[in-house]
Amino acid sequence: MKRVLVVDDEPRMLGVLSTALRARDYSVSTAPDAGAALRLAAGCPVGRARRWAARRSSAGPRPSKTPGTVGLGPYTVDLTECTITRRPDAPPGPRTGHSVHLTPTESRLLRMLLRSPERLVAGEALLREVWGDEHRKDSHYLRVYMATLRQKLEADPAHPQHLITEPGLGYRFRR
Repeated sequence: MKRVLVVDDEPRMLGVLSTALRARDYSVSTAPDAGAALRLAAGCPVGRARRWAARRSSAGPRPSKTPGTVGLGPYTVDLTECTITRRPDAPPGPRTGHSVHLTPTESRLLRMLLRSPERLVAGEALLREVWGDEHRKDSHYLRVYMATLRQKLEADPAHPQHLITEPGLGYRFRR
């Protein structure tokens, strides 16, 4: 049986990942932070986790992987200018011929999702990053802003193709 160590500061995420991995016959250990993970990995016979952690801590901060402009269906989203423009080669649609403005908050929220395309981003992580730690339980903020982003970006906001809600967990950006 393969062993895996799951590290995440979101308890719900630890639970979901652990359950999914155990269902696939993995032996799962969990840790709520890097320190606990390193303590658990200290008993690892290969020591791979310790070498990886040492490399990561000496590598310094990672550069942002979020591009300045992103193609999203028939639109181009410019995160630097906070605008959404319909591509000239796109078929006619509701926003033909003009751009739509993103508020700074909408832009930060979208940028967070674009950093991890196709991957689940926990709701609490989005709240903490966009609104600050004191708002990490205010999930209604996310519902309102995600609905607004869908109105601006999705061809059919009631059936989103790009800004996906994972109920009880968070959101994902699907290309």
